[in-house]
Amino acid sequence: MSDSNETMADALELLLLNQHAIAAGLEEVALWIEARGSLDTHDNIHHRAGNVRFECRRDNHS
Repeated sequence: MSDSNETMADALELLLLNQHAIAAGLEEVALWIEARGSLDTHDNIHHRAGNVRFECRRDNHS
C-alpha cells in the first residue's frame, strides 16, 4: 500500500471512529433525557442519529 493510500485509510478509519463516538454520546444524552420524562425528545434524537448503527440501552441511567 502506498503512503498516500495508507494515510487516506487511516483518516477514514479515524472519521468512522469519531462518528461512532458522537453517536454513542448522543445516545447517552437521549437516555438521560428519556429518564427525565421527555420521551418525544428521546425518540427524535434516537431516530435522527439512527444513520449510525448503535443499540439503545434502556436500562436505568441517572
